Amino acid sequence: FLHRGTPIAPLAALALPGAFQRPNALCGLGAGLALGLEPSAMAAALPGIAGPAYRAEELGDFGPHGTRVIDNGVSTTPDSTESVLAGLEGPVALLVGGHSKGQDLATLVACGRDRLARVACFGSAAAELAAAFGALPAEVTTHPTVEAAVAHAFAGMDPGETLLFS
Repeated sequence: FLHRGTPIAPLAALALPGAFQRPNALCGLGAGLALGLEPSAMAAALPGIAGPAYRAEELGDFGPHGTRVIDNGVSTTPDSTESVLAGLEGPVALLVGGHSKGQDLATLVACGRDRLARVACFGSAAAELAAAFGALPAEVTTHPTVEAAVAHAFAGMDPGETLLFS
């Protein structure tokens, strides 16, 4: 992070997951500078900043393969899911669902093209989501409940896949 060309802190000091957090951190650092805080004090605080629950929250490793699970359950728009997905290396199993808001899914689907191994769609928007993701070279399934989607995803995941709930 730079301020007028002077380094404040290395990007690695930001412990929050996802590149989408960098603009948020820059806004916080800018507000701190405007309030007269010392850059060194702000840099020292960066590693201790935790993100909100359910927003790209690392839950740990689960299941027989030690699957990494990321909870982005507060995501209510395609772009908030895309921001987390874009920061993940494939292969990813995406659990996505809920209620449709009629938003364009094209950018989210394009983001998943080279990352998604499988997409488990659930809830009232399952058919709409499955239709959008159906153009990908990924396994796309629909499920009546989130529990069924989770069970299906874990049953079919390969070692090294990440599960993103969003």
